[in-house]
Amino acid sequence: MFSNPFDGQIKINGFSFEPSDIQIDLYDITGRKVFDVSQVKVLNEFNYILNTSSISSGIYFIRITQANKQYIYKLMLW
Repeated sequence: MFSNPFDGQIKINGFSFEPSDIQIDLYDITGRKVFDVSQVKVLNEFNYILNTSSISSGIYFIRITQANKQYIYKLMLW
């Protein structure tokens, strides 16, 4: 994941998932959900751009959920 300097988009590249739908949630440092995308279609290799121009620079956590698997990453956007 990358987007620094932050330009309003978060680019998620290089994840390999099983074919299915995934959910993407973005939380601020206090744990409040500030952005989400549901039912993202994935076939194999995953490259996705989140248009998050409504959020400001700061520290966030992104959670990617597929079936019963969760991946959580810390993002520092400036």
